[in-house]
Amino acid sequence: MLSNIINIYFLGIGGIGMSALARWCHIKNFLVQGWDDNPDNPLLNTLFAEGIEIHNQLKKHIFLSSFNSFNKENTILIYTPAISMDHDILNAFNSKGISIYKRSELL
Repeated sequence: MLSNIINIYFLGIGGIGMSALARWCHIKNFLVQGWDDNPDNPLLNTLFAEGIEIHNQLKKHIFLSSFNSFNKENTILIYTPAISMDHDILNAFNSKGISIYKRSELL
């Protein structure tokens, strides 16, 4: 799953399990970014302080500029089961042909 991967995007990055996986990937030198619908989550501040770019509805313009640099050869999306299958971000990655995996598959 991770061969040739540079970018890992976490949808629902603010959860305890997802934030831990994001940290591990960041330590392993992947370029980690993520989206969380709850901008008031304190875990997001910690991830941001560690160098992980965080997006939400308030920072959607930043997401869109990052999204343009993602391609299906070097990017994957990891999502949590708490995410609705019709979430806009999930659909954006899907429409670009980027591989999408459940959190459990990365584990």
